[in-house]
Order: sequence, then C-alpha cells, then structure tokens
Amino acid sequence: MGLNICAPVWGWLIAGFLGFTAAVLIISARDLKRRASQVYWESLLRYAAALLLIPAGLFGEVGKIAALLGLGDLAIGLVYMFGLTKELGVSHKALLFDSVTES
Repeated sequence: MGLNICAPVWGWLIAGFLGFTAAVLIISARDLKRRASQVYWESLLRYAAALLLIPAGLFGEVGKIAALLGLGDLAIGLVYMFGLTKELGVSHKALLFDSVTES
C-alpha cells in the first residue's frame, strides 16, 4: 500500500498504540456519559497523529498513504471532539477537564 516503516520496532509501537486506543474506546462506549473525557482526549491524540503523518507522508519517506491516514485521523478527531459536545450537551471545557456531571 506504499507505507514504508523503516524498522519493526516502529510497527510494534504503532500496533501497541492502536491496541490501547481500541481498548479505551471500547471501555468508554459502555458508559459514554461518564467516560466521555477519555474519548475527548483521544481526539487530541488523533490530531497529534495527523500532525505527524500528513507531513511525513507528503515530504518524508514514509509514503503518500501516510498522508491519507493522517487526514483520516484528523476527520476522526473532529468527529470525536465536536460530536461529543453536541450529543452529550456538554462544553469542551467540561470534557477537557473531566468535569462532566451526570444528570
């Protein structure tokens, strides 16, 4: 697919990150109102991934597919961040500081 990862350790690191992310999102989905801040912080991680992947894909030797993956991370981060505030009716500040009150 055009993704060039130079050493196996980077692949392991990415796999570990994605496994941890999946576990956090599965656990958060069980009680989203109470654990919404974890998903909100996941959106910030998605933005960081986009900031790394897009330039690496366009200007580095990682492969153009990395830029597309970065754009996907950016889209997922936007959905998490703005979808949570709209769906749960809470502010960004409440999610950022984990001060969502249950009603």
